[in-house]
Amino acid sequence: MHKMIVIIFLGSVLKTLGSGAPGGWVIGWGDNVAGEATGICPFVFSTNQDNMLKQYKDMSLRTSSGATVAVNRQPLTNIIAISAGVSHCLALKGDHTVVAWGWNGGGKTVIPAGLTNVVALSAGNMHSLALRQDGTVVGWGQSGNEALNIPAGLNKMVAVTTACGDNSLALKNDGTVVGWGQSVKTPLGLSNVVAIATDPNMYLGINHPGQALALKRDGTVVEFVWTTQSVHSRIVEGLTDAVAIATGPVHNLAIRKDGTVFCWGFNGNAKLNPPAGLSNVVSVAVSGTSFPADGYSLALKSDGQIVAGSRMNSFPVTVPEGLSNVVAIAAGPNYCLAITTNRAVAERFRQH
Repeated sequence: MHKMIVIIFLGSVLKTLGSGAPGGWVIGWGDNVAGEATGICPFVFSTNQDNMLKQYKDMSLRTSSGATVAVNRQPLTNIIAISAGVSHCLALKGDHTVVAWGWNGGGKTVIPAGLTNVVALSAGNMHSLALRQDGTVVGWGQSGNEALNIPAGLNKMVAVTTACGDNSLALKNDGTVVGWGQSVKTPLGLSNVVAIATDPNMYLGINHPGQALALKRDGTVVEFVWTTQSVHSRIVEGLTDAVAIATGPVHNLAIRKDGTVFCWGFNGNAKLNPPAGLSNVVSVAVSGTSFPADGYSLALKSDGQIVAGSRMNSFPVTVPEGLSNVVAIAAGPNYCLAITTNRAVAERFRQH
């Protein structure tokens, strides 16, 4: 079994490998408009609009069936954690430094100078967050983003996540949740939390709330939604033995203590129907788009294999043939990432 320590689960799932575990290579597939799935933007930019439109319509440029992610033309190696944002990605290396790729709008892929000792990270829409070993939080991205206004004295954090809009959440070592930014609100009295999950791809507005999940120590899950004016929360019914959580724009997943998956939310395209016999699950990821309501799920099994379900870009989501020895997964709106520890697998998907 691949042993992993859960740091945080989010729409773009972040997993950190166990202490002393070897790092691996990142494999990406799906939407590649900004190079999210490969690390390399596929377009040759031109002032000729017809030429650019022709490239954009070429699905072989816009998507990837599976590639070893390369940044600055060099395959990423010794990666121990990944996070998939709306259009950019983050990876944590074994030396606890951060690598970023994808769309750099607002400078969200420009890593702050001197950022070291990172133990967890989260890629959002227009900003990124990193948690340092000392429990402090570092943020970067679009200038003026309220999610980067990290509260003074914020420390003793054990998890961070970018939320929809200009919002951020963090989990403190005492089991309480802290939120900051444009409008995020947390329920009064929320405590004994061991993991948090958000989806940065959700649209935030008066009638379109932000959403988060909080996994409590007793195995129950609190789901809370907020608008710019209020926050509402509820205990997820029928779920009392959860050990991990993930949330997307339209549906949610949890791993139960027995390794099976619990689903709730919008069931279009049978999102809430996991494959018969799905068990021994150690990690889940969920993402998609809010408008139109579309979403998909990934489940990582203890044997290092990925099981995928529902639809991505209106097509059934698939897993690249031959992808194995996976120890972590992440899901963006229309693309997926995985860490494999098998050098032969990484070489098979290497871009030439």
